[in-house]
Amino acid sequence: MKNKLMNILYITTSYPPFFDMGTIRNKKIIEGLISFNHKVTVLSPSNKIDVLEEQIINENLTEWKTKMPFFYKVKAKIENRSKILLKIWNVLGGKFFFPDTFAFWSFTASKFLE
Repeated sequence: MKNKLMNILYITTSYPPFFDMGTIRNKKIIEGLISFNHKVTVLSPSNKIDVLEEQIINENLTEWKTKMPFFYKVKAKIENRSKILLKIWNVLGGKFFFPDTFAFWSFTASKFLE
């Protein structure tokens, strides 16, 4: 039986440059799909504040990075201004966004896909 090659859109927040428990698993899944010659496009958040970028890694892998999630955008802006505000954000920010520091990123991803 011949395998049908697919074009796959892989949407995830667990992908470099962000590292959490799912990042390694997602990287391995994507590598596995590519090893079977499927074409994979990964949509994930960037670690840059207001950047939307496309990077073609090879003929079977394209990565799209959307704008940085709100939690990390606020943190990045605070880091450059005040150590005291950063300490407050580190304590309180996690309380408001726990357990999902990528909250609301799904809206950014869906707008991108439109």
